[in-house]
Amino acid sequence: MVVFDSSASRGEDSRRRQRNALSKLGRVALERDDLEAVFDEALDAVRAVLGVDCCGLFTDGGSSSRYGRHVVLRRGDGWDDDHVAEPRGKVVRDERIERALTTGSPVVLEDPDHDRIDDSSLLGAHGIASGATVPIFVGSADGQAWGVLGAYASEPDAVDDEGVAFLARVAELLEPRIENADEETQLEGESDGTVETTVERITDAIFALDEEWRFTYANDRARTVIDPDGEGLLGECVWDRFPAAVDSTFEREYRDAMATQEPTAFEEYVPPLSTWFEVNAYPSESGLSVFFRDVTDRTEARRELRSTNRTLQRLYEITSDADRSFETKLHQLLELGRDRLDLDVGYLAAIDEEDDRFEITHCVSEDDQLEPGTEIALSETYCRQTIDSDGLLAFTNASTDERIDGETYETWGIDAYVGGRVTVGNDRFGTLCFESEEPRQTPFTPTERSFVELATQWVGQELERRRRERELEESERRYRTLIENFPNGTVALVDRDLQYVTFGGTLAGSGDVSRDELVGTPIERALPRELADIVVPNYENAIEGEPNTIERTVGGRVYRFHFAPVRGVDGDVFAAMGMSQEVTERRETERKLRERERHLERVRRYTDDLLDAIDDVFYVVDEDGELRRWNESLPAVTGYTDDEIDSMAALEFFAEEDRDVIADAIAGVFETGHSQVEAELVTKDGERIPYEFVASTLENPDGDAVL
Repeated sequence: MVVFDSSASRGEDSRRRQRNALSKLGRVALERDDLEAVFDEALDAVRAVLGVDCCGLFTDGGSSSRYGRHVVLRRGDGWDDDHVAEPRGKVVRDERIERALTTGSPVVLEDPDHDRIDDSSLLGAHGIASGATVPIFVGSADGQAWGVLGAYASEPDAVDDEGVAFLARVAELLEPRIENADEETQLEGESDGTVETTVERITDAIFALDEEWRFTYANDRARTVIDPDGEGLLGECVWDRFPAAVDSTFEREYRDAMATQEPTAFEEYVPPLSTWFEVNAYPSESGLSVFFRDVTDRTEARRELRSTNRTLQRLYEITSDADRSFETKLHQLLELGRDRLDLDVGYLAAIDEEDDRFEITHCVSEDDQLEPGTEIALSETYCRQTIDSDGLLAFTNASTDERIDGETYETWGIDAYVGGRVTVGNDRFGTLCFESEEPRQTPFTPTERSFVELATQWVGQELERRRRERELEESERRYRTLIENFPNGTVALVDRDLQYVTFGGTLAGSGDVSRDELVGTPIERALPRELADIVVPNYENAIEGEPNTIERTVGGRVYRFHFAPVRGVDGDVFAAMGMSQEVTERRETERKLRERERHLERVRRYTDDLLDAIDDVFYVVDEDGELRRWNESLPAVTGYTDDEIDSMAALEFFAEEDRDVIADAIAGVFETGHSQVEAELVTKDGERIPYEFVASTLENPDGDAVL
């Protein structure tokens, strides 16, 4: 197996899958108009990434239970069919889900034995042993959850801390999408007249005019708006008392209504009051009745919604365009952020915490206040706090914000700022920030903050992708160097589509096929059928992570094949390597060697049989006096076992007084080739036996002299 980074772990794989799932779900939330379809995509992502059996999105059931509020399984995946009924699901009973919805806090099921599940509850009926439920908040200032998102499994410990964090991120991603959908529904309902309102709200302000445009009636709210000083309206001309209406939409619409005797309705902004009004005017032959109300909040919400949708659509257009370079995308992203946030400067900065270094890598501003390449101490920047923040760092007036260090403010003079930490893989790369020297009049809205968070995530993912591409290019370069210099064989690299990326050498059984002919060609098309049937299944297994080594005969020649997966730093297999070498001669040499060894073994056994048939004591000694072989007579005469003899020297079998004579005889044999002396052999029991010592030199199979 070929691995470029042995530190790649299952945990990193899990985090990568989570990041990819969140990125894909974010795009789905932007592209899909159908909110229920977005919910389904979210549940599919949760179930696939966490590997759980069931997951669901639960909302308020509208009544109380002993644990809090009843819940409705609005959308689900993996549950029994009778628990999900379109379009809004079915009321279900489960303590843990109800508790999460009521408290607005995550509920984690870790130990089913300790935290027992009622068999009649939703989780109990599905055999759930572990899981987690997290709240979803939508435009709630009182901590009340809009709903909850849950993931559950029949196996214990299926959802760990990282799984709970991933579930919470999915819930956070759904929150702005749900809020947008709710606002759209509310606005559509109001414009269609289907929202139930009280008479007091519809008639917040009412006045009546005669045919001469004089006031004949005004209620308290109308007098407050038109005559705040209390000078009186009755009998006064509307154009005199409300000069802001002259030559405006108000005058044109009122006069058209009187002329046509047709009711009119419109919205108009009144600059002196900094207010948007919704106006309904009903003409008659005797005058005009006007109903109007302050719709500033609604209008601003609608404008914010439209602006947010335009921004998100533009963000998607920029980031999803495969033809644009990263540099172009980032420049356009910074421009988009400046425009959406109404701030002067947008930039990406890289940091080195160990060296306290902060460097601007990309920047967009009107007057080149900052330029790429600008370096400063990290500790002297706002980004020092941004890097250490769990979320965004955002403020609209630094001079009055207690979080901002006074010296940093004096150095930079930045009053309005929003920035997020950019993470590449598991490394803190730097920050993506937008800022202005002038204070901002309004706080950053949730949708503005969401834009910065999305932009920050995209930059981190794009930088990670670029880093991986560089690593893969370097890996391929090293492979090409290896392949082009591989001796006596063939090396090939194939991609996940089983097409040749590169190769070196001559392919087994393929003749003289050039490298240019093979690169980009599928293996099955490039190779003879006999060879393709051998290598294709093994390359497929290598792509799935399984290495293999085999030997096969191709065209009458024997080849040894090695197949191995090639992994990137993230642990994913992106290619497979195959190596082959012809081993026909080697195998023939090994066959002959094995045959020779078998022959020698037969000779040795035959020799041993001959020696054992000799009644006299016989043994073989090397030049160091060590015993190498002996016949059965030696242990029979001396009384020593074979194991004992194996640890003895030849001189130990002779009497003390004869050992010098025997030693000289052994030395003489290695010089003259022959020796003969008489000496007493001493047995294990001490018995002395007169023996004639006759020795000659021989040559062993290794060419060494022995006695």
